[in-house]
Amino acid sequence: MIRGESSTTYLFFYQKCIANIKRIHPNPEQVKIVIALRNPVDRAYSQYMHKLRDGAESLSFEEALDKEQWRKENNWHFDYQYVQRGFYYEQVKAFLENFSSTKIYLSEDLRNDAAGVVNSLEEFLGIEKLPLDFGGELNASGEGKIESLNKFLKKENPLKKFVGSLFPKALRRRMRLKVQSTVYKYNLEKKEMNPETRERLKKIFHDDVQKLQELIGRDLSSWL
Repeated sequence: MIRGESSTTYLFFYQKCIANIKRIHPNPEQVKIVIALRNPVDRAYSQYMHKLRDGAESLSFEEALDKEQWRKENNWHFDYQYVQRGFYYEQVKAFLENFSSTKIYLSEDLRNDAAGVVNSLEEFLGIEKLPLDFGGELNASGEGKIESLNKFLKKENPLKKFVGSLFPKALRRRMRLKVQSTVYKYNLEKKEMNPETRERLKKIFHDDVQKLQELIGRDLSSWL
């Protein structure tokens, strides 16, 4: 039997994650780690746009970047650390040092050859190869044209609870994701990052990206 667990936060909280794996797993040396990395500049902006989409961010991206350290010092949720979460080098290095079976993919790999990534992953995990339907975009981000509609989708309310109770539990999550994705498709407006802000973030991440590309043996010059 093969079991897996995933979360976007495991990389950021790498010290706790690694310690927990070694504490909980009976044979931690057999654990296989899969890491997916996205250009940290784009990742920071995407994280911000998700918070904006959900009505959890009121500042402009630039204002949020300037406020990040203050928010951290005042115990705001780590999801407001748009920049800090993108320093991958130490995070990835720790997993490579602690687990001999660690596979690293870039978001570009998935965009350019999704089927190839899945095939590679199936081989790495030693599982049966199955055809997959990648479907449409899920968990899209953007600025809501009708803000109240996005908030309705994200927050609990009696109507959603009643409708959900009419369907089997196994079906609810798939339906919820499908409805959210459909609404987001028409209600979200994609906004490009300010070019000056992009250059600012490239400079912030430059040294970390340089060390990371040497660590994993991948050309990351496109990120810079």
